[in-house]
Amino acid sequence: VAGRLCHNKGESTLANSIDGLWIVWYEHVQGDGRGVVVFNSGRLLGGESAWFYEGTYRAEGGDFSADATLTHFGKSTSKSVLGTVPEQSPVRLEISGRRTGVDTIEARAEPNGGGKATSFELRRMV
Repeated sequence: VAGRLCHNKGESTLANSIDGLWIVWYEHVQGDGRGVVVFNSGRLLGGESAWFYEGTYRAEGGDFSADATLTHFGKSTSKSVLGTVPEQSPVRLEISGRRTGVDTIEARAEPNGGGKATSFELRRMV
């Protein structure tokens, strides 16, 4: 069962603990926002009102990292996990974070090639 403690050869691990549907909660100077992301076997897919995410992730112990592409599909400048971003798309993100509970991750996204990093929280829904 995702996110539940199991025992393997005498060691405690969180089996498939990342796989599932998560909410992305972010705040920045332009305001706050929400998105969704699905983690499944090392792949991530998700989005917001005018952006979608796709990429890969790794989770080892309490550490979380991901490489993702943020692509704009709307007609105008809009908020994203990076704040208000012009239609320049796609934007590649390097994400690093740490589990703060079975169902929460505190993370930081940095645009590859420069730009302002943004902190955010992931909360498991399913």
